[in-house]
Amino acid sequence: MGTSKSYNPPTSKEWQKLKTKVTRDSQQSSLSSKETQNIIKDYINTVGGTSRVSSGKGTFGGTKSAQRAAGRLASFISQINNVGLNEALLKIGLEKLEGKSVKEINAFLLNYFAQEVNTLDDVDARNAMSRLMDELLAAAKTAEDVERIINEQAQGSNLNEILLEFFGYYLFEQFSRVFYERLVARIGKAKTDNFFKSIEDYLKSKVKLVNFKKDIKRIDWNGKEGKDIIDSIFKEVLEVFGE
Repeated sequence: MGTSKSYNPPTSKEWQKLKTKVTRDSQQSSLSSKETQNIIKDYINTVGGTSRVSSGKGTFGGTKSAQRAAGRLASFISQINNVGLNEALLKIGLEKLEGKSVKEINAFLLNYFAQEVNTLDDVDARNAMSRLMDELLAAAKTAEDVERIINEQAQGSNLNEILLEFFGYYLFEQFSRVFYERLVARIGKAKTDNFFKSIEDYLKSKVKLVNFKKDIKRIDWNGKEGKDIIDSIFKEVLEVFGE
């Protein structure tokens, strides 16, 4: 799991019902796709629904941390298309990749994309970005590998797919923060890890089905249009789980 601190959910009737459902279903040896979808759908509805959550007004995502991190990531990748990788790196304070380890480059980019760590939501966004960066750079052994991978990700519709995947990870981190430690205390770590593996696999598979095809490489990510698109992409991710 990520390093998000645990959080005690509210005690409303809706939350009590959801907590009971999650605790019951987590004890199964395996979950069907429908059962997993119902858990995520009920979670999204309980924290405020797709519109409120995607606009940063949900119960556990009220600071727009994920949207800010996604905006910085999108802006950086777009800059690669506009001015090239070296100039894009200069704009965010990294003079060059040469001579740096993959770990150092990864850490620098993570610190730039997910700068704030003041709230639990900031931590969720940072953990999600860390997962995404680890996945993108998994095959990189050298700075040259990193350069090649980043340039590849800046091509075609890859940015759309990267942002969709990031928000899938963010939703997973948020869900983990709310339920992981609670479940460990009730059913043990082994069953809890098995349950969360099912949740993560389901989220990753469903995110790939999101059909957000708008060309977003030349957007002003610091302006209203960029912020609206980020919210729209997150909403698309949330809606695919509510179908």
